Amino acid sequence: FTREEMEEICSPIQARLTELIKGVLAECNEETKAKISFCELIGGGMRIPMIKAAIQDGIGEGVALAYTMDSMAAVAVGAALCCARLFQPKSGGVIRPAFDNLAQLDLSDDAGLA
Repeated sequence: FTREEMEEICSPIQARLTELIKGVLAECNEETKAKISFCELIGGGMRIPMIKAAIQDGIGEGVALAYTMDSMAAVAVGAALCCARLFQPKSGGVIRPAFDNLAQLDLSDDAGLA
């Protein structure tokens, strides 16, 4: 396949991705939208020009696409934060200080970690 052939075949997926992003942003209030200054892209698939274009179309030209994070570290930190959000410390039993501390993190939108 050439790039043009692949993009033609995948154009419905590209359109769905753009509409998905627009739909998510439509549900956000204006204050939240105003806080979005860049979109960090993680993973090799995010380097495909048509995917980047779909994301940029969805979020708008005023939001920069970025590749500033170490992809592996970003995934690991995200997994740890998800665990912290779901973890419920138990009284008695095994002490797990790492999770107990993570569970106390402020994961609200204002904290910049969510």
